[in-house]
Amino acid sequence: MNSESGAVPEADTETEDERSRDGVSMSRSRRAVVAGGGAAALTALAGCTGLLGTADDGETEEENAPEPPWTTEELSEVVGDDPDFTIYAAAGTRDAWTQLVEVVNDEFGTSLDPDLYVSDGGDVAQRVIQERQADRDQADIISQGTALYDQIHEEDMEAGDYYELGIDENFWFSEALPDEMTEPWYVSALNGGPSTCMAINADIFEERGLDYPDTWNDLLDEQYEGLETCFPSYVVPSRIGWIVRHHAEQLGMDDEEWLHEMMDHLDFKGVESHTRGAREVGQGNIPFMFYNFPWTVRQVIDDLPVEIHYPDDIQALMSSGHLAINSEAPNPWAARFLLSAAVEVPVQRRILEDVDLFAPSRLDVDYSDLDVDPYYEELLNADVSLVTFEDEGEFTAVGERVIANVIEDR
Repeated sequence: MNSESGAVPEADTETEDERSRDGVSMSRSRRAVVAGGGAAALTALAGCTGLLGTADDGETEEENAPEPPWTTEELSEVVGDDPDFTIYAAAGTRDAWTQLVEVVNDEFGTSLDPDLYVSDGGDVAQRVIQERQADRDQADIISQGTALYDQIHEEDMEAGDYYELGIDENFWFSEALPDEMTEPWYVSALNGGPSTCMAINADIFEERGLDYPDTWNDLLDEQYEGLETCFPSYVVPSRIGWIVRHHAEQLGMDDEEWLHEMMDHLDFKGVESHTRGAREVGQGNIPFMFYNFPWTVRQVIDDLPVEIHYPDDIQALMSSGHLAINSEAPNPWAARFLLSAAVEVPVQRRILEDVDLFAPSRLDVDYSDLDVDPYYEELLNADVSLVTFEDEGEFTAVGERVIANVIEDR
């Protein structure tokens, strides 16, 4: 399998890419982000010279193409034995993407053999933009090209400028998946479950007789008064924004009022990063971290007594682990096939057993018969609140405001 890679970021979020991805705001509605209808955009896209390839029998893929909504089986027939397509990704590793494609090939009898470019989201986006400017697009699938959807959030571009539209209409899964999992330009195919967690030192909580909080509002209870609580030096706006808005609304409070009260009630200590915070909790230096990321805490749970704790109704960002198609994809039918196949139940189940680092996105699938790591079992069984692309932008704006007016002001 062909591959090319830049530096693959660690699971922690202390990167310029993560800061860029979450430091955005958005006011437009989900549908207003895109220009034109999905089917019309697809027709125009399919008519572009050189975009559609030729089947083995000499007919163009357009002539062989089924009418939407497409099934994965129909798309596999269009792709046939043609193995060529390219993935640009800012999540996972080359091995993980290779394994995912191998699972798809095994399930559907195809022989896809992608070129891979795996780097951070800024590099992926820059490469896509530079290739577009040079009229030399190479990417078929784009995953986590964060600077691109930052621009969509900020209204600097339309999704259709770089992404194929109609993802939420032209595939079988438009009726099978929750609406939150699809946008006109992507489907949430990987890494489902909570995007946020608490980190708890189980030994200290037991010694002090502290309950595990069911929500962040529980932390305002008297038993937690003065509890040493760590906060990273860089606070991710989309995470803190959701925590603040979601829980302030439950108590009928203003966002900033809620966070002021929380910071007066707990004893906050600064740490340099989310990873450092998880270790401080695990080493017993601080009993509790206000928020972290499941995949970050997971790095230390084997060595230290730190627990990943998911409060009720925890946020699950649907932009995490999404798959999108380049609007000028050289091999669009291969891209559509992979995108469609990735959310099929057999592939989702096999991701848990045969693909490193990735988790499936679908929480409606029964994984109980699989022998999986307890980390994934807890992740996929958590009580979550699905957060759309639009809502993520709104929570990010809240986060930016409370960081500036409350956290940085203390």
